[in-house]
Amino acid sequence: MSDETAAKLRQMRDIAPEQSDALANSIVQLEDQIDELSEQALAIETEITTPDEATAVIILETIILPAKGGDHVSYGATFGDISWSPKGNLTDWEIQDIFNVPIYIYNAGDYPDLDDLVDDYAFGNDYLTRPLVSSGLGSEASYGIYPTIVNLNLGKTYLTNNKTKVDASVSVFSGYID
Repeated sequence: MSDETAAKLRQMRDIAPEQSDALANSIVQLEDQIDELSEQALAIETEITTPDEATAVIILETIILPAKGGDHVSYGATFGDISWSPKGNLTDWEIQDIFNVPIYIYNAGDYPDLDDLVDDYAFGNDYLTRPLVSSGLGSEASYGIYPTIVNLNLGKTYLTNNKTKVDASVSVFSGYID
């Protein structure tokens, strides 16, 4: 081995502990961010989306259903779902008669209390699920808590793998230069 390549391996070995510490600090920072975002998501779910869904169901079943003379409320797959695509909402429902024929479908403005819940739920759902990549809507953003957590966890995995490799490099490089 040439003196030059041995010196390069020695340099790499000698900076490995510093690199490892820096990676460990970055991992801790990501974990702190993930914890904070998880708490934010729980706050939105606990204080906005879950109660709004429950209140909407009460309004639908105790106010709108009797007022429209239907037999039951039929909830669609996206009602109360927290997702981006298809986007979860509180508007995927209809009042049906006994034969499951729709007799009333959500019409914004008919029930202002329900409209407020629909709007707030949509805000919470969007805040939780907005993608961090182009959504195709033309008004891009990067505030989606769930996708941010996914990406931070991915970054944490990368940094953990990098730290493992850097830590292992000390003994491997030492075997070739000492």
